[in-house]
Amino acid sequence: MSDLSDELTRPVTEDEQVETSVISHTGMHFPWIQKQLATVVTGGKKEKDFTQTTSACLSFIQEALLKHQWQQAAEYMHSYLQILEDSDSSKKQAAPEIIWKLGSEILFYHPKSNVETFNTFADRMKNIGVLNYLKISLQHALYLLHHGMLEDANRNLSQAETWRYGEKSSSQEILINLVQAYKELLQYYTWSQKKMELSMLGE
Repeated sequence: MSDLSDELTRPVTEDEQVETSVISHTGMHFPWIQKQLATVVTGGKKEKDFTQTTSACLSFIQEALLKHQWQQAAEYMHSYLQILEDSDSSKKQAAPEIIWKLGSEILFYHPKSNVETFNTFADRMKNIGVLNYLKISLQHALYLLHHGMLEDANRNLSQAETWRYGEKSSSQEILINLVQAYKELLQYYTWSQKKMELSMLGE
């Protein structure tokens, strides 16, 4: 089933290079803008430079977010994903965190987004940006808590708690402590709720 996270991560097909727009099965409309962003026009001059293309696309996304134009931001986001192919290693390494921050905000506010869509996007970003796994997992759990999905949030935190990648850095240790703290707080809340329910039954 096509959803917003698919639009943010899927490759370009030959049909879409010909068509001017696509419509997902969720009813979300995604005009094809890859050709527009393949050449950045400045003062009537077409600039095909990769860096300028992604830089301009990022500016379009930020402007759309400021104006709460979630659909337009999602359309630009699809094209911004080419940053993952940047030859500049520092930009390529920083890209997953930028994509996660922008994409999660779009999905949180987009009127046709849902929990399933957000979960799919979060899981994909955890695999793409392993250095951001703990941060994404924590924010994902908070999103689930916001939607009252306590068991899913607890499962997410448990997975993050046991995750390791390379040598543990000081930043990783801080995030692990945060994950553990939220998990313990969630478990305490669940326990207190059950205790309250049992006491009410006893009365």
